[in-house]
Amino acid sequence: FEFASPLAADAALAALFTGVQRRVLDKAPGVACLASTQSSGKTTLAQRLHVILTGHDMPVSSFPLGNEEEVGKRLLALLMRSPAMVVFDNVPDGFTFHSGALAAALTAPVMSQRVLGLSREATVPTNALFVITGNNVSLGPDEVSRWLVVRLAPRTSRPEERRFVHADTVRYALQIRGQVLSDMLGIIAGYAASGASLPTATRFPSWDQTVRQPLMWAGAQDVAQVFRAN
Repeated sequence: FEFASPLAADAALAALFTGVQRRVLDKAPGVACLASTQSSGKTTLAQRLHVILTGHDMPVSSFPLGNEEEVGKRLLALLMRSPAMVVFDNVPDGFTFHSGALAAALTAPVMSQRVLGLSREATVPTNALFVITGNNVSLGPDEVSRWLVVRLAPRTSRPEERRFVHADTVRYALQIRGQVLSDMLGIIAGYAASGASLPTATRFPSWDQTVRQPLMWAGAQDVAQVFRAN
């Protein structure tokens, strides 16, 4: 992948670490795979994350723009399946992304919503990795501290013509999945055993301790800078 900066590359690693840890975290940031042009690799990056996390190819959903009631219904329906990852693909070009329902899901351990077609409410855990993709997308005021932006910037004017060594994304992700998961767990366990103590710098303390800090301990940049840049 052609990331916009080394920090963006480390943010992509943080996205993968977040997915691995998400089941045991009360709350965690979402991941926004963004670029300024089509065919930059945003959906492919999300697909790579999903395959490594689950061993399966990625289902996607469209985001119901401007309809918070529909967003709530869609979130409930998705979370009732207990997915490892929820992807809203191809947010419209130039859109300012904001959603109270999704913002709440990122900062609360559970959500309650009336079940469509029934006169009862359901309460479901929000412990899935939320991902959005889009071109020239900006974040609303409530989103800047909730979304970890991974920005892609192809170094060609025709990114759709690029050719890759591992063109079959799913197959290659399955091949490397075991080693990648082993390496990630090694870093997390190494940090926990090291006795190191780094300060919390985000609104997600548990995520900070199990994702941001282990990555910094292993030599990555501080991905809290992404939220400041937002």
